[in-house]
Amino acid sequence: MKRLCDYLLLLLLLFPYGPVWAQGPAPEADISTFDSTEVLSLLDEAIRLDRTDTIETVLERALAISEIIGFDRGAEGAYHGLIRQYRTIEALSEELGIRLKRQNFYQRRKRYQDLASGAEEIGDLYFSNGLYSNASAAYREADSLAIQHAPVRHYRLVKQRARSKLYNGDYSDAKAHLREGLSLAKERNDIDDQLWMHQLLGQVAHLQKNYRAELGHARQAHRLAQKGGQTEASITALNNIGYAYKYLGEGDSAAFYFEKVLEELPLEDKTEARATMYANLGILNYSEGRVTAAIKELEKAANAYERVGNRAAQASTYDYLALIYLQKQDHYNALEFNTLAINEAIASRAKRVEGSSYKTRSLILQGLYEFEDALEYYLKFDSLASIERDSRRDILKEAADLERLERQFKIGFATQALQAEEIARLEAENETKAKKEALQRKELELKDSQLAYKQVEAKRALNALMLLEEKRKTEQQEAEITDLNNKTRIAELEARNEKQRAKEKAAEAELARQNLELAENEARLTELELAERSARIQSLFYLLGGMGLLVLLILLALVLVRRKNRIIAQEREKSDNLLLNILPVEVANELKEKGRAVPRNYEEVTVVFTDFSGFTKISEKLTPEQLVGKLDAIFLEFDRITEVTGLTRIKTIGDAYMAACGLPKADKDHADKSVRAALMMRDFIRSFNNQLSPNEPKWNIRIGVHSGPVVAGVVGEKKFAYDIWGDTVNTASRMESSGAVGKVNISGTTHEIVQRNFSSEYRGKVQAKNKGEIDMYFVERAREFEPG
Repeated sequence: MKRLCDYLLLLLLLFPYGPVWAQGPAPEADISTFDSTEVLSLLDEAIRLDRTDTIETVLERALAISEIIGFDRGAEGAYHGLIRQYRTIEALSEELGIRLKRQNFYQRRKRYQDLASGAEEIGDLYFSNGLYSNASAAYREADSLAIQHAPVRHYRLVKQRARSKLYNGDYSDAKAHLREGLSLAKERNDIDDQLWMHQLLGQVAHLQKNYRAELGHARQAHRLAQKGGQTEASITALNNIGYAYKYLGEGDSAAFYFEKVLEELPLEDKTEARATMYANLGILNYSEGRVTAAIKELEKAANAYERVGNRAAQASTYDYLALIYLQKQDHYNALEFNTLAINEAIASRAKRVEGSSYKTRSLILQGLYEFEDALEYYLKFDSLASIERDSRRDILKEAADLERLERQFKIGFATQALQAEEIARLEAENETKAKKEALQRKELELKDSQLAYKQVEAKRALNALMLLEEKRKTEQQEAEITDLNNKTRIAELEARNEKQRAKEKAAEAELARQNLELAENEARLTELELAERSARIQSLFYLLGGMGLLVLLILLALVLVRRKNRIIAQEREKSDNLLLNILPVEVANELKEKGRAVPRNYEEVTVVFTDFSGFTKISEKLTPEQLVGKLDAIFLEFDRITEVTGLTRIKTIGDAYMAACGLPKADKDHADKSVRAALMMRDFIRSFNNQLSPNEPKWNIRIGVHSGPVVAGVVGEKKFAYDIWGDTVNTASRMESSGAVGKVNISGTTHEIVQRNFSSEYRGKVQAKNKGEIDMYFVERAREFEPG
């Protein structure tokens, strides 16, 4: 039976490929002669062979024999050899087929770690051929196996799954995998991978048109690149920041960062980075309406691309210049640059740029009323576009063929498994009958043994009852003896206690007599000491009288000097305290030392802005004294909260209160501390309202929080005030006015920084005055805060 099963297995394994060998005896004639030596000999032979078809035949024979004799090492060698061979000749379908057969081999051997590794390699095969959906499915299968059997592979597979989802356009899934990968990278303290995750998260945010989130990820990537000393990554992050600002419609900020990249690039830099920055500045200037500046930057970009030998990018830049001149109705220059674009595109085989350039030429010729030539170039463009569409169709067809091949293999494996299960079922039925007969015999023997056991147990129970009766009698006798002994012992103890009490009374009387004598002696001694002390005092009195007068005069002079110094110190302290109440400590010290405080830029600051809804109605219901008293109590508590959480109060304007974190000292936790302070302010107002009487108006607070760069400094010469300016302050104000009563409303930028430490509710894109639509979140709660 086993020989027949092995033969069937051999036929199933070889079915997809046809005959295993072209010459020699049929397999059934020499099965008994198969051994591992022959397999190893075939593997060595395959290494020495040159012809592709012969190598495949030898390796397939080695694989078939290895499967029959259960020689796993030989099977693995044959699988690896076939995979390497198919990869060399770029036979994608054949390579996928042999990889799927190897997966079935690992499954039958229950080698789950190798199964996970093989699934990941299949995912890599799909990914490298642009079949991202298939790659994603393979990576998911590999990750499911890795979590159970090879956890060390999970981290890499999370990254692979994220990348395949991104390339396949599944942005939500890609974002989820990237966030998981970012969390794992932080646990591993892997700065390179954290940087990579933020770059891809920024790419996902850009594709989802969430440019504010893209800006946040680009800033995080720049911070990590600087921390890791990665110059190129830092420059890339600055470029991405500029792009984010460009899509946010903040052209000046975008230009600032593009120019910053050019400043940080070495002068001898000959990479594409400098050319790309010139191109970015050119496109930005054109979108801002600065056509002359745009042309200048794009020409510099084309020259830079020429220096680094990127002719495809050079052609694309020329095509853009041609379109700009066409918009200006300058057909001469448009034709000149279009000709350059076509020539460079053809030379670099950049078909997409070539097609775009043909389309541009058609538009130029239409503007010159040369419609016949315009049609000719449009047909060239359409022809290239058709080739690209056919190429995409071929890719889709190849993906469909591979999926069909994969299903066929899995169906074949399932059929093979079912046949093996049928054979195993028949063998199991025979084993079950034999086991049933043996079980019946054992049951009869067990019944006989149970009867004998019950008789023994009955005798044992009778003996136990007799022993219990004897034990009860013995315990009763011991209790009677113990009771008699206890009564005798109690009588002896009482007699001994009486004697002891008599001795204690005699001792107390003797002690009282001794204490009385001691008191009399102490009284006599005290009288003698008083008399002696009186005599001494009288002799010294006259001497001390003269000296006392001198000392009194000296003390009077010292008191006057100290009082003057104390008044001066108190006035200085009042002045310093008043200055510190107005300005932060660092700014106040700078002002005292230098006479002025220099304004400073702060790149990472979080601003908290509060205001009360319906304040006018509140002021109508309260007297001026009551209104000021309530505001004073509220703002005093807000000051305490800012001090505890590490914020700096900036100012109050009527019923509005503004504070910030991250200045005048930089603070990496500026966003966390600011959101915590905002939640504490919200909770205080809730408590404050609960303590008011039913007739008193409630104070309905709105709180807004936003993070970004600001400028801070001291204004005024006689009346100093520390203030901050910038778009971040305006946006924080919009967060407050666009929020809701009793809520802390934060921007998408702040949310990107603090989301791991706070529970929040996404509100979507909310229209803010003069700001357009902004991602906003209501923060609900935070973990326990530890000051510092």
